Amino acid sequence: MPANEARLYFVVTVKGDLGPFSKGELREQLRAQSILGHDRVRNAFGRPLGTVGEVLGASSQMMQQPAHPPSRRSGASPAATARRPAPLAIVAVAIGMLVILLLLWAMSGGAPAPLPPAPTQTQTQQPATPAPQSQRPATPVPVPATATPATPVAPTPTPATPAQDGIPSGFAYLDLGDARPKGSVAANAAGLIVLNGGGADIWGERDECAFLHRRLDGDAVLTVQLRSMADTDGWDKAGLMLRASTDPASAHVSIIAIHSGLVQLLTRQGIGHSTGATHLQLDGFPIWLRLERRAGDVTGYVSRDGTAWRLVGTSTIDGLPASATAGLAVSSHNRSTTNRALFSDLAIEPAPR
Repeated sequence: MPANEARLYFVVTVKGDLGPFSKGELREQLRAQSILGHDRVRNAFGRPLGTVGEVLGASSQMMQQPAHPPSRRSGASPAATARRPAPLAIVAVAIGMLVILLLLWAMSGGAPAPLPPAPTQTQTQQPATPAPQSQRPATPVPVPATATPATPVAPTPTPATPAQDGIPSGFAYLDLGDARPKGSVAANAAGLIVLNGGGADIWGERDECAFLHRRLDGDAVLTVQLRSMADTDGWDKAGLMLRASTDPASAHVSIIAIHSGLVQLLTRQGIGHSTGATHLQLDGFPIWLRLERRAGDVTGYVSRDGTAWRLVGTSTIDGLPASATAGLAVSSHNRSTTNRALFSDLAIEPAPR
């Protein structure tokens, strides 16, 4: 696969989604009959793109259909038959060319990725499979419903600029702790980021998760909207993370959400230390998450609208250096599948004085 050819296509089959594939890999799968020309194709944001044949063009559809000689009417000469183009064939060719042009236009950035609908029901599901006692938060610190909202910081979110491989400019992707299954990231110019992550958990003495990160120096404010996430386990996680390094056992503080509506501030004071947590309940998506680092203290907030913020917790992390690593983290808490989380409006700004 050429270095600049992105894996943008997922094939929808009765056994589940296959991919991601580049266009060249789609052709190879079609030749090997691992997929069929009439199988449906979607992009990383769930947008339907048509069938495999439509994505690859009319020539790929013919690879799986035997050729049939054209029929002739009784008494018609070959020359007369050649002069009578079949109206349906002309229409089919025109439609095929139109589909190809629309796909090329959409892939070049002509159409932004569609936004998923907001949930219509609050998510009140509790974890189906209770985690072991060692996996549960130590001593929860309840936050009263009347807690004074933090003074909102209103940075101007800068949409992440996608690179050729789908990773936002200035960021790097890592399967932290050699998380399994391997994760992936895709972003578009509208600021949407799809982060798929596997891994056992963000907890205990070391972490396993997908980590989209960049270096961060000094005091800062990290803000993001978590629009949706999958339900892969009772303790699956997605949110913002600030780490001392990319060592899976390093000190960190993270503000994360679980699909059941639990929002946690997770802290590890030093390398190899155990993890502590404070939390509150905020059912349903989308939600906004925020981390503020000021003079050694890191505070986590959650909001329904990105304006009125509720305090989740504050911690002083002794093992967090001035130059740290920050970004988005996703864990499925299930080594057999990945958790898909949809983020938008990621902003990493210097803390206001």
